Amino acid sequence: MNCFDRYDRHPVSHLLPRRGLTTRPRRKRVWPLGLALLVATLTACDRPPLDASNVPVPSEPYQADQPQESVDFWAACFVGGTQVGYTHLTTERVSIDGDVHVRYRYQDELKMKRFQDTTVVRSRLECLEDAAGDLVQFHSQVDTGPTGMITEGHVDQGRLHMELQTAGRTEHQEIAWQSGWGGFFADHRSLRAQPMKPRETRRLKALLPILHQVGEIQLEAVGYESVPLLEGTKQLLRIDMTTIVGPTHLRSIVWCDDQGNVWKTRDLQLDLEAFRCDRETALRPVSGDGFDLGDSTVVRVPQSLAAPHQTTRAVYRARLPDVEIGQTFIRDGSQSLRVIDRDTVQLTVEAIRPERPERFPDSAWTEPIPADRQSTAMIQSDDARIVRMAAEVAPQETDPWRLACELERYVKRTVQLKNYSTAMATAAEVAESLEGDCTEHAMLLAALCRARQIPARVAIGLVYHPPAQGFAYHMWTEVWIEDRWIGLDATLGQGGIGAAHLKLAVSSMEGSSAFADMLPIVQVIGRLELEILSAEGP
Repeated sequence: MNCFDRYDRHPVSHLLPRRGLTTRPRRKRVWPLGLALLVATLTACDRPPLDASNVPVPSEPYQADQPQESVDFWAACFVGGTQVGYTHLTTERVSIDGDVHVRYRYQDELKMKRFQDTTVVRSRLECLEDAAGDLVQFHSQVDTGPTGMITEGHVDQGRLHMELQTAGRTEHQEIAWQSGWGGFFADHRSLRAQPMKPRETRRLKALLPILHQVGEIQLEAVGYESVPLLEGTKQLLRIDMTTIVGPTHLRSIVWCDDQGNVWKTRDLQLDLEAFRCDRETALRPVSGDGFDLGDSTVVRVPQSLAAPHQTTRAVYRARLPDVEIGQTFIRDGSQSLRVIDRDTVQLTVEAIRPERPERFPDSAWTEPIPADRQSTAMIQSDDARIVRMAAEVAPQETDPWRLACELERYVKRTVQLKNYSTAMATAAEVAESLEGDCTEHAMLLAALCRARQIPARVAIGLVYHPPAQGFAYHMWTEVWIEDRWIGLDATLGQGGIGAAHLKLAVSSMEGSSAFADMLPIVQVIGRLELEILSAEGP
């Protein structure tokens, strides 16, 4: 069943162009925009997050009242005091088969410098809910590369059926769904339908945009504040918002008037603010100059690290204020942690090779999952161009490690242009364009390895960047060789990595989980403190 068959006379997607757009939504909360910028390695906010454990929630989920009148909401987005783009949300009542529904249409555009290149991210979302606020269907377009990603979904008999399209490939996915769960804009609907009062709390369950997973949204109305806006100040109700996705808590603040209209939003992970304004202000031309999100995310350290990629072992002290840092870094055969206190750990990183070390504890590694061996929407290892590329590299080589190293060197030689204007291209897109930054190198190498029957995934974290004397956010590849995951970095092409790569997350880049796998990094960007305690060479 096509996701729009049931509502084929009123398809959500009929006004949207079929070529992918971009990132994540923003409406009453900006964290989805933050996720877009996370993919582009954005900076973080300097304000500490709220403790979600102290946010009371009612015993029963809040249900929105009947849908309100139409809304046309523009906002101008700022990072570091510089306008970087806009968001636009409209809502309207529609009648389908005699029943009242609410259709939401959303778009955004952000433009920033990233290591001197201009990165533009855009997204388009549409969502249809019934009169009770239950999700009916949605359409999402995300531009992270040349062709973008399109996801469509509809609810049917307790299941949310989704179809993901990117670079000519389609994946199908479904998840369990319950009555009472809202769509992308459940928070918007809740605040408009019944404006909150000071000290009131709510709890919503909704589909989270871009991630396409169910999350919990906790709202706590704190009290009225005098809030500076683009023009003057207003007395507005501050509402602290926590969006919970698995173990990750994403925090933001919205300021509303007595009618539930949002006038300002601030993301507490990222230095990203959105102010309600008119269309002309929101659409003012922005150059992307004045703020370089690449430079701004570097975690600088007091010590330099000589020959970082030749290190075999390094010890670091990592601190993350107000966060239980022991849950932040990956623990496996290449990284071990010693917890010093809630905010601080000692992190030991080992350079892994097939012969080094000889053995690991039984629990050191998690073996490959099926997606690490298969073609996915982001890592299209069955793409004709990728299959051809992989076959041309060391065609007679049968040793998996030697072959993986040859493929790493091939990507290093072939993907020449360091193009930071693309947030994240798929492997097939990189194979065609032969340009990109670390994410594109990592994606293509993973695809080539899978095409030659070597399980592969990507790792996301930080790498030492000598020009800045600090650690920059980075993506590289890991391959499964016999009994261990071994890191490869096609931006270096040296046959494995040293102890200067710090791992925060790993991903098979399967479907929408590719973005969800990056969420732990949101809690780290802009707040992590690092110190090099020791380093050993070959």
